Amino acid sequence: MHDWPDVLLERWSDEARRVPGWIQKSLAADFIGYAYAPAGMCPLLPVVPLQRA
Repeated sequence: MHDWPDVLLERWSDEARRVPGWIQKSLAADFIGYAYAPAGMCPLLPVVPLQRA
């Protein structure tokens, strides 16, 4: 197993059908937990600043 230092931002849930991913949707959440079990970590990502970027 590898411990990757990056995070994936889902722009398209289904690119062929142009279904927006979570980074483009209006969400009722302040943070998204991005869990990676092998590293034993779950950073909390701030939704609004990521969507603005």
